[in-house]
Amino acid sequence: MTSATFEAAWVGRWSPAGFDAARAAVQRRLQADFELPVFPDIRLLVDPSFAPPGRGHADSTAMIEAQALVVSAGGHRFLAHLEDGVEAACAHGADTLVDDVMDLLGRPWPELILPGGDRGVLSAALDPTGIACWYLNGQAICPIGHLREVFDRYKVPWS
Repeated sequence: MTSATFEAAWVGRWSPAGFDAARAAVQRRLQADFELPVFPDIRLLVDPSFAPPGRGHADSTAMIEAQALVVSAGGHRFLAHLEDGVEAACAHGADTLVDDVMDLLGRPWPELILPGGDRGVLSAALDPTGIACWYLNGQAICPIGHLREVFDRYKVPWS
């Protein structure tokens, strides 16, 4: 079982420990890929103002918190969508944060130029197996959380 599969398995349990593990996994993976000098720290926080209305007493506290979990970077906050699973939250978070980085840099990011000439701006999405990945020209190139390794492998400047 891969670590991503293991982490995703915790989400369905909605115990406090499962929620904490899932939140930490998403935060760790997003922080790894968005560790840039111009970008603020990324945090995942429970913000009750984002909670859906009308949740009953039968819902676990962790499930309610998962639905109110937000990604916070600088002054920008948006729903993490952890209730859809760790992988979906990673893909959604990365896809949204890319726009913030491009606004700060004033250019496309992350842009990868491979030795064979393939180039393009990466996008974040779930692969067919449900793993959150970075895509280049329609092909998954690495799981979210491992982007720097790809840039290092191809000797592309990180920023």
